[in-house]
Amino acid sequence: MSMKKVIILAAIVFIASVCRAQTSKAFNWVAWEKVTPATKTELKKIKADKDGTAYDNIIETLEERCEIEVAVLDMDGDGKMEYAVGCEGSFCCGSLGCSLNVYTDGGKRQVNLIDDWRSVKPAKDGVVSSKGKLIRFETRRW
Repeated sequence: MSMKKVIILAAIVFIASVCRAQTSKAFNWVAWEKVTPATKTELKKIKADKDGTAYDNIIETLEERCEIEVAVLDMDGDGKMEYAVGCEGSFCCGSLGCSLNVYTDGGKRQVNLIDDWRSVKPAKDGVVSSKGKLIRFETRRW
């Protein structure tokens, strides 16, 4: 087999493994009313922005009559949970979709996007958008 064929075959195997890794898990969404007290406690520890936590943002969004769903899973296999928060309602949705925030490392790394968040898939280092694009976690510095 020529070197060119070996390189092409290796690239195909690599791309296939990346695609499987990015879509091997799914978010299991839970309505805010059914989120466990333990998860709500963890959300109080996650820094969402300079001024507040993920929990604070959720409460503010609920006050705007939006619906919240939360998913918790280990997206990268490191044994630590990542937290995804999807919002629906006029306050948090627009023509491009609704708000989705995914937190890792206590909020130090985040994905924040507007999308059809129910179609977004978890990936090792971020999420795969409803259009199939990998959106990587960004490091936040407060």
